[in-house]
Amino acid sequence: GMSQEPANCNEYNKTNKFATTIALPKQSSDMGKEDRQLVVLAFLAEHGLALPQRAIFRNLKLHHGITFGYGSVDNYLDSFVEEGWTRRVDPTELENRELVDLPGGKHNRAYYIITDEGREHIRDS
Repeated sequence: GMSQEPANCNEYNKTNKFATTIALPKQSSDMGKEDRQLVVLAFLAEHGLALPQRAIFRNLKLHHGITFGYGSVDNYLDSFVEEGWTRRVDPTELENRELVDLPGGKHNRAYYIITDEGREHIRDS
């Protein structure tokens, strides 16, 4: 009937949800934890790069105006590794075009890169 939306309209909204969240950084102060996590994950998905935590945080500040702190980004990245949404990799091995997983720990200089599971999680959210 009249209230029925075309199927492609729903599809469009689903795929563009993250672009919208990221384009509206003013909302991030009242965002819940899951939304904040999705902004971080969506940033990694958008760029597909292996990056250190600090670079991820600084670019989220610069480009997306996030209001949450470095500690939160750090914690989210660690929990993403546990969920299988990102990998924590050895930066020097990237020069050999290898993704070599590293254990967690404050002293390692790991880089983080999104996984296929991480991309699926964004699509399903």
